[in-house]
Amino acid sequence: MIQDATEEKFTPIFKEVGIEGAKFKVYAVEDTYTPDGILRYKKGQVVADITTNSEGYATAEKLFPGEYRIEEYETSEG
Repeated sequence: MIQDATEEKFTPIFKEVGIEGAKFKVYAVEDTYTPDGILRYKKGQVVADITTNSEGYATAEKLFPGEYRIEEYETSEG
């Protein structure tokens, strides 16, 4: 379809914003050991509970190298 030059075009404007207050749990996907062989986290263990800030970001305290899964358990309005 060819538009007439007099037709108005709708151009959506998207703005990426963070949502404050969303809560997440971080789980160990597998048993996590330090190089000296000490078990730090068991598979399925919650290793951190994090909440997003006003910019929508959340950080966990230092975690040992390993594989983790993050699940949102409480949403925030926004």
